[in-house]
Amino acid sequence: MSAHNVLQQMNSAEFRKPSVTDAETLRVTRWGEIFFFVSAAAETRTLPAPTKAGQFVVLNLQTDGGDVVVTVTGGYDEVGSTTLTFTDAGQNCGLFSVLTASGTYRWSIIFNDGVAGPGGAASFSVLTFSGATGVPEIHVPSNLADALSIENAGGTLVAQVVTTTDAMALHMGDDVMLGVGGSNDMRFSWDTTDANANEGLLQMPAGTATNVPVLVIGQSIESVDLGLYNGVVDPRFCWIGVGAVATGPGLDFRKARGSAASPTVVTSGDDLFTLRGYACVAAGEWVQSTEIRFECTGTVATTRGPGVMTFFTATDAAPSVLTEAMKLDAAQLCTLAAGLTLTTGNATLLAGGDLIFSGTTGQSEITFTDNLADALSVKITGGADMMVFDSTDSNEKLTILSATTQKLGLWGTAPVVQPTALTAAKPAFTIADAEGTPDEAIQAVTQTTPFGFVNAAELITLLYKVQNLHVRVGEIESKGEAIGLWAAN
Repeated sequence: MSAHNVLQQMNSAEFRKPSVTDAETLRVTRWGEIFFFVSAAAETRTLPAPTKAGQFVVLNLQTDGGDVVVTVTGGYDEVGSTTLTFTDAGQNCGLFSVLTASGTYRWSIIFNDGVAGPGGAASFSVLTFSGATGVPEIHVPSNLADALSIENAGGTLVAQVVTTTDAMALHMGDDVMLGVGGSNDMRFSWDTTDANANEGLLQMPAGTATNVPVLVIGQSIESVDLGLYNGVVDPRFCWIGVGAVATGPGLDFRKARGSAASPTVVTSGDDLFTLRGYACVAAGEWVQSTEIRFECTGTVATTRGPGVMTFFTATDAAPSVLTEAMKLDAAQLCTLAAGLTLTTGNATLLAGGDLIFSGTTGQSEITFTDNLADALSVKITGGADMMVFDSTDSNEKLTILSATTQKLGLWGTAPVVQPTALTAAKPAFTIADAEGTPDEAIQAVTQTTPFGFVNAAELITLLYKVQNLHVRVGEIESKGEAIGLWAAN
């Protein structure tokens, strides 16, 4: 058709062809014909395949007495779609005949206003679906890597429907945000801003009295005023478990060699899960400060998965070194790398518990804080002190048993309460004679009458020894009373 004829056709009167007969075959005889459908009920029409390229036809539902389904012979798109459904008066679409790669002719949709059909290009300011529940649908061809694409005006992919049998998916383009909330308050995206690591991002709101950065996972929580996070400004995860059950929400981490579909046995020492904490210590500089590591270490076998938890903290130095602080092993033993400090409260050993010191000579010590009146007390719960260590001055003091009702036993003897006082001492006596030169060799006593000493020196020496013993026994009594070995006279 020459340019003159095209202009003539475009400026001539419209070629209206009413179509009022059900199952009618539309006869296209001129370029630019408009078929006006008038339906009395659900009806059908057939549009024959074009006989040449360049034909143009418009289909329009003028009077809606029922849906009109038009079968387009030969199809109207690359995948062979053949039906167009007109459901409301005023719906229309335009088709243009094209030459296919196989040398045949088929129709191709060049505009579409509301007509239901899977192919063709259409431009809408508003696309409205109406009908009963489940009736409005969008159909896309099956087994296609790009069954439906949504792009912005610049041609950038926004979303894509994939219908291949092994990867049914709704694919969002790079840096496209999937927003949730009236103002896209929560957004998920695959972000490529980072030059070295593309990552999935879940962006939460900054946090106000109503829009808070909290992600809640739970049962029966929709449309419920939880009243838990008003004014929260820091991102949080929350698991809520409900119901008349003893169990609560859980967080599971599973590790295997192999694959998820075919997991294989872990190797002793494999990490199962690690929690890490990082601190920003300078502009753009992050340093790991803490870590809790869960691992399987030991003999791994059926029904046997020995566990170890290790806690790490970074040293207060430059540079900080992440250092093991505490380990809980599969024997339920706790190993502390640098000691244990209790600022308050009690450390309780339950029945069967022992306090064991092990190591080479000089390594195991009990050290008390200096200058404390009661640096350490040993007692039975609710009872008096059994042992008290006092470090109030340079002369450290140790008190054993603070009540006379408490018992003490040495070297395996049966413990007894504090012994009573010793028998009162007789008064000290004086010796008139001077001691002189002691005569240590007392002669044998003879059976003469009366018994006596060979000389006075022997008797005098004996008297002074008795006197010395009297004094020393008194000293023993006094010193024993001073430290509480027996009661005082």
